[in-house]
Amino acid sequence: ELGEIEKVICENSSIENAAVIIKQNNEQFVLVAFCCGNENAILEIKAHCEAKLPHYMIPSKFQFIEKMPLNSSGKLDRKALQNIDVIFDDVSIKEEPVTDTEKIVCELFQDILSIDFVGRNESFFNLGGTSLDMIAILSEDVLKNIPAAEFIANSTPAKLAALLDAGTIPDSDGFFTLKNVLGSNKALILLPYAGGDASAFAALTGSLEKLAPEMSVYYIDYLRSFEQCEIVAQKIKELSSAKEINIYSHCAGTAVALQLINILEAQNVDVANYMTGGFIPPLNPGKKNGWNRVSKKSIQRKLIKAGAPIEKFSAENNYNMVEKFRKDTDFMVDYFYNRSKPINAKTTVIISKTDFFTQNYQIAEPSWRAFSHNFNKLLYIDTQSHYFQTEKSDEVAQIILDTMSE
Repeated sequence: ELGEIEKVICENSSIENAAVIIKQNNEQFVLVAFCCGNENAILEIKAHCEAKLPHYMIPSKFQFIEKMPLNSSGKLDRKALQNIDVIFDDVSIKEEPVTDTEKIVCELFQDILSIDFVGRNESFFNLGGTSLDMIAILSEDVLKNIPAAEFIANSTPAKLAALLDAGTIPDSDGFFTLKNVLGSNKALILLPYAGGDASAFAALTGSLEKLAPEMSVYYIDYLRSFEQCEIVAQKIKELSSAKEINIYSHCAGTAVALQLINILEAQNVDVANYMTGGFIPPLNPGKKNGWNRVSKKSIQRKLIKAGAPIEKFSAENNYNMVEKFRKDTDFMVDYFYNRSKPINAKTTVIISKTDFFTQNYQIAEPSWRAFSHNFNKLLYIDTQSHYFQTEKSDEVAQIILDTMSE
């Protein structure tokens, strides 16, 4: 993939030539980009790399040299590049904010994370930000119009400031790119539980970045109509021309996932793996949504019992989650009442025996076999929390990756 990085760097007209090597810095191996051209364009080049490349493919150091060393055959001499002394420092990480908007976002990061200084291209999550921290920062006036999925995909002050300064958020139709890796041939698509948004997958996305940095990851907001599902299914169909499609949904997001797979399979689009967490489909579904007959406080108590940290949310976020939970479960009830045909995608189920919402775990396998012609396996995860995609993000990420490689 070094050639892909070099190609992106050379897209800048100030660069005549570029070569990327892997070099050891203390006990770590890092990427170093050697460039020929205008050194004054360094900030512009870094910003371009941040926009076009995943985090793990961005060089830790950009070193400008007069000309590239060549061997006797006239080809690039990478061994000679290894012998060039490189001074590593934190300048590329701890850059001062450039614009007023970047300064505001850097200060927000510092306040939420209790950090003295944040550079313009430091990731919120690499700095230790959690999904709860993310919810807190997105409640701030400056960032309140940024969708959670866009925050995850643009988690540095520089990228967030660019979104804010643009004045408009790109129209997504509910389909977001969290991480698009150049040259990757596998896509994982995530769907949240009722009441959830992309913050539900902040920890899982981080675990996947660590365990499978070469994989592209996408997110679908909870869809509330069959018409919305048709639109998003077409986007997945377009994606399938270049990447293998794998889907993970959590709890009530299962209804949306199954509807999307029904649409895709009807159009001969193959879904390699469908993985679902924290959900057992009803064998005798009712027509009415029982959550609409339960008080707001009762819903809150049940969600807290299941492990939702809503007591830590602001009153506004708490209210919004419960209202969204009710609306989202309307689609779930409607889907299972008007059950579509079983899917053909290989189906792997992850549940906890001590989860409040899957206490009927004994019927999980027969229930799922009614909805999948290709039931793969049932896996139990050791936790009481219904939201184990966050609590056990590394374990869930590994299950997903192991399933995809079977």
